[in-house]
Amino acid sequence: MIKLFTHNDWDGIACGILAKIAFGNNVDISYCGYETIDKEVKDIFSTVSDYDMVFITDIRIKDYVADEIDRNFDCFYLLDHHGTALYLNKYKWCKVLVENEETHILTSGTELYYNWLVENGYLEENDTLRRFTECVRDYDTWRWFSLGEEGLICKKLNDLLYLYGQDKFILW
Repeated sequence: MIKLFTHNDWDGIACGILAKIAFGNNVDISYCGYETIDKEVKDIFSTVSDYDMVFITDIRIKDYVADEIDRNFDCFYLLDHHGTALYLNKYKWCKVLVENEETHILTSGTELYYNWLVENGYLEENDTLRRFTECVRDYDTWRWFSLGEEGLICKKLNDLLYLYGQDKFILW
């Protein structure tokens, strides 16, 4: 069983969609805000042995929670793109990257998670998923604004999320 903690915005929700594609019904997803993430992560410490892997994507945790994970567990992975989380790179299980190393374009939690899933064999490289990942990234980093008509697709997908609501959008 896989556990995913992710942000409750489109970038985080897209990580949940990727997790469902990669792991099917073998994933338990919690969509969190910054005010709840630390408590929610700490709440599974007593049952962490129920999970093969625990992911935290597109959201940072506080140092004291990361310290406890680092001392006690070896099944966690944190992938984030916010500069405010760079301090977490001191942990070997965390990867915080603000800019894509190859393209030098700002990255997103979805892009980092997609790349991790592909690199580790949980997803095959896929043009549709790659394009979806790019749309999420371009919206989340405001790159869409400078892309003209192509960028409007990214914004319209985000608009659909809020029109449909999280659950219907994920199913769609």
